[in-house]
Amino acid sequence: MRSIHRTLALAGTITALGIPIAANAQSPAPSPTHDPNSVWVEIAGQATEHGCDRCTPDGRSYFVGGSTWGGNDVTTDGSFLVVNAGSSEVWHTGEYAEPIARWGMKGTGPGQFDFERDPATTDGLAFGGVAASPLGAPYGKVYVADSGNQRVQEFDHDGGFIRQWGGKGTDDGLFMDPIDVAVGPTGLVYVVDDVRDDIQVFSVEGGFLSKVGGHGAADGQLDHAGSVFVGPDGTLYAADSGNDRVQAWGPDGTFLWSLGSTGIADGQFDHPSDVGVDTQGNLYVVDRHRLQIFGPDRTHLATWTAPVTTDADALRSGVVGHDDYVYVDSPYGGPDSTLAYHLLVHWPRS
Repeated sequence: MRSIHRTLALAGTITALGIPIAANAQSPAPSPTHDPNSVWVEIAGQATEHGCDRCTPDGRSYFVGGSTWGGNDVTTDGSFLVVNAGSSEVWHTGEYAEPIARWGMKGTGPGQFDFERDPATTDGLAFGGVAASPLGAPYGKVYVADSGNQRVQEFDHDGGFIRQWGGKGTDDGLFMDPIDVAVGPTGLVYVVDDVRDDIQVFSVEGGFLSKVGGHGAADGQLDHAGSVFVGPDGTLYAADSGNDRVQAWGPDGTFLWSLGSTGIADGQFDHPSDVGVDTQGNLYVVDRHRLQIFGPDRTHLATWTAPVTTDADALRSGVVGHDDYVYVDSPYGGPDSTLAYHLLVHWPRS
């Protein structure tokens, strides 16, 4: 799914391409004040407001992060994959933030990244996507949308480079701004491009297969899609940010439906940035300061309002884990007046 921005406080060492690297040992940023009746549980190194059933032994909630984070995913075992766009790295950590692997540096070679997007055609912000394949145990292959290099790179879960594909262009198999990547249940790779306004589908080996989308506002067209997600049944979903809607396609690329319109009422959207589906078929849409939930029939079920108040604090993304836990990011101003990020989590809907 789309980006998740978080603040990391890890100790010890982690391994990147076999080289020990000292972990970031910064202290966790203080928490904003939350409504005690809120459904949100903060993942920022502080004790949760409501308790949780996935806490560290000392009762603290777990968290992952760094600075200027890009894309994210949760693997089948509950560990996290995150893109650190600021340092041009990918991090793989356990569900309690214990380090597993860290790899990458800025550059154009294999295993290197450039997440600084082209200011001539995009907003120029650093961004990239990452996704874990559901195939393989306990970890599958890792795919990274290397935005600034207009390519996708494939790794094993320890950061071992396997292959890359793409290049700058508008022909099939090329990219202008690959902003997010997802992997379907059969291992097919889906890449959404913020400039091309399409979603390209690739084989496990990176061969171009098909595409959906194209710029516009008609059914099946996109306008600056924020993210891509593939459900357990192979249904393809996109947060169509510029058109204030969510769209879905069948596994064969057939357009299925469009949900939403411009607005702030329940069932409406204001530049939705991410979308996900749980194992029950419930649809989750990240939309500014809230997360909206829809049933399998797309009936609005609930709206979770985040404990943030300004556009600078707007939610950036969310991800539905394989355990149906919903993880949502929320930035806030840190004590040094710089923008810090933390992760919020909500346990499965009852």
